[in-house]
Parts: sequence; C-alpha cells; structure tokens
Amino acid sequence: MGVINMINSQEIIERSIYQALLNASIKLGYSLDPNNYLPISIENQKRFKEDMDKLNKYIWVFGTGNNQSKDKKLTPRIVVNARGFYPGGIGLPKLLIQKEEGIGFTATEEPYETIDQFIDIHLIANNQEDLRLLHQVMFYSIPQRGYLKPYNVDEFLFSGNIFLELVNFFDIPNLDFGLLEKVYQFVIQDCVINEITEKADLVPITDITLLLENYGYNLIEVSK
Repeated sequence: MGVINMINSQEIIERSIYQALLNASIKLGYSLDPNNYLPISIENQKRFKEDMDKLNKYIWVFGTGNNQSKDKKLTPRIVVNARGFYPGGIGLPKLLIQKEEGIGFTATEEPYETIDQFIDIHLIANNQEDLRLLHQVMFYSIPQRGYLKPYNVDEFLFSGNIFLELVNFFDIPNLDFGLLEKVYQFVIQDCVINEITEKADLVPITDITLLLENYGYNLIEVSK
C-alpha cells in the first residue's frame, strides 16, 4: 500500500474488502445496497422487504464494525472480521542516531515502521448449496493473491492499491444451530505506520440490518 497512517489504512482496508464483497453480491443478484434505503423510515423498510422478496436468494454481508449484526444467525451471510497485526517485514526503527556533517551525532525521527494486517472472511450457511454461492461471491470479488482497489476510488490507482494474499482457511462447524462456517484469512503486508498529521475525513460505513418486525424479523437497526 501507499504511505498512509495506520488508523486510516486499517479502516480503508476493512471497508474496501466489505465493499468489494457487497458490490459483487449485488452484481450477482444476491444482495441489495443498504444505502438505497435511507433515510430510515417505515416506507423504506417496506420497500426493502419487497425488493428482497424479489430475489431468489438473499446474502447478508456484514462489515467488521457491527458486532451486533455480524453475530446474528442469519444465513447465508458473509462477515468481514478484522483480526490483528504482526510486525511488518520492512521499515526502519522509529529513532535513528546518525552523524551529520559539521554537527555531530543527532537523533532523527523516522516513523516508517510497518505492520502486517490480518482479515478473516467468514462464510456461514445452512447447506452446501448456499455455501457454494458464498464462495462464488468471495472469489468473484477478492483475489486469492493480488490487488484490491480502495473503496473510495472508481478505478485502480497507479500507486496505493491494497495487495492481499490468502494465507489460511479453516472450518468452525456449529452443531447447535446446524451451521456450516468456513473462514478464509487474508494478510495485507507492510502497511506503513505514520503519525496523523491532520484530521481524517472518512465517511463511516452505514451498515444496515433491514429486518422488519412485521415480517418475523427484528426492527431495523443501523450502526456506524
């Protein structure tokens, strides 16, 4: 990735993966764009339910920031789960002692340390048929080893795209609920840690769980 501070890069990476999954599911006809049903109102709730009923199969896509929604037992669903960080493979220590001509030894601050960020993508379904659909969405949108454009640009950048690699996968079967769950772990290497020099202007994800009380679901929930 390009040189951006850790807080911004963490949010951009998580949101870009979420948005890529959602966009792919919408394009394949399995999901709806929650932003099309704002502002929150009874009329928009009804419109969402009507549009959802027109789809043969609805796939729920949850971002990493909404813990209440991503743990709901709604299937089939895809959940983006931010895991953690390891030290990166490149970079300099934060402080360097170096000799400058005519001055002597001075301490120079070089805030270019790096981290590796790990993201899990959970695929949860009740049967193998739905699980195949979830795999279709994930591999249609997220490269196993390659570049992903940031969510806030229309085309791939000359520099600053997100390079990610699939490094692990495992199963978490849930016998109590009869769920099939596969987890694919991706790593984004060498994200640059830099000091925040100005306030970031990032629009938060509007992660909507449009569930209608009158149709046997919970009332609409919004998390930011």
